[in-house]
Amino acid sequence: MKFSDGFPFDETQFARLNQEAQVVKRNPVREVLRSGKYFIKHDRRLDRSFKPEYDNAQFLAARGIPVVRHVGYAESEEGNFLVTEALENAIEVDVASRGGMIDAAFCDAYVDFINLLRAKRLKHKDLHGGNVLYVPGERSFALVDVKNVIRGIFPWYSDADVQRLVTEIRLHLSRKTIYEMLEKVGVRHPARFFVRQLHADFHLTQRNWKKRRHQIMTGYPKFTRVDGHFILDREADKEEIRRARRFPVKVEDFQSYYFMQLIRIPTMRVIGYDLSCRELLLPEVREFAPADPQCVADLMGRLAVCGIKTREVDWRRDHNGRTVLADWESVTRSLW
Repeated sequence: MKFSDGFPFDETQFARLNQEAQVVKRNPVREVLRSGKYFIKHDRRLDRSFKPEYDNAQFLAARGIPVVRHVGYAESEEGNFLVTEALENAIEVDVASRGGMIDAAFCDAYVDFINLLRAKRLKHKDLHGGNVLYVPGERSFALVDVKNVIRGIFPWYSDADVQRLVTEIRLHLSRKTIYEMLEKVGVRHPARFFVRQLHADFHLTQRNWKKRRHQIMTGYPKFTRVDGHFILDREADKEEIRRARRFPVKVEDFQSYYFMQLIRIPTMRVIGYDLSCRELLLPEVREFAPADPQCVADLMGRLAVCGIKTREVDWRRDHNGRTVLADWESVTRSLW
């Protein structure tokens, strides 16, 4: 096995680190493992060295851009490895957005982070909320998964690549807050920028839908897991599955739930789908109340931009006080 300079483990130590690791995600050629305070990326393809990604991380750190510590990389007959240090108490920005953890302090800190990336003229071909980590206690951010960072000086640099990070956290934010954040990161026409991004996200999801639908129905960990004749949401636990309310619906209605997640439209939570009887599984307790008309109008407008019409009665307020789409049958009809 060949290690990069400064790699802190010998072969025996590194083998033990892998043996003690737990799988975070896995596909036929790649896997991500967690072992103690380290994450290990393993690519079984011998021609996929992690050196460029490691070098990108060193480049970012040298430029003063927050990035998780990249410990080193290794190459062997079993494939290639990259070791990074876990950022304590960190969560993905996408997770913070879905969990309703975004408050005024988060927004202020996120704007500062985005403006730092703008000032450093970061060029990143795959920059999104899943590749940005947030540490709530420190109100700080750091990049992770930096293989698509491009190093150099760019006369064609565009702020839009980092400004889009604002629209990615729109799930539970008002349009007013989104526009204010966009202005603070240098967007001259926030309303126009926002609508353009709604269109872009919708059409990207449409183009990728065949692949996404297959992932949803076959238990890709980003979305679901398969348990016999059940397709379960990745966050569903055994007790709520047992207690779930059931409703006979088409499988397309179940799939529409994930389409809404991908285009960042808040919906009531789905636990899973029972293929044996074609029933949707919903949480046991339904605590929905009438939603705020202003929020409803905003969210209906976001879907209307994508050519999807909903009714005011389709929207409710959940037990957290958030406006969510409670009936998306009309969405299914619009999509398929």
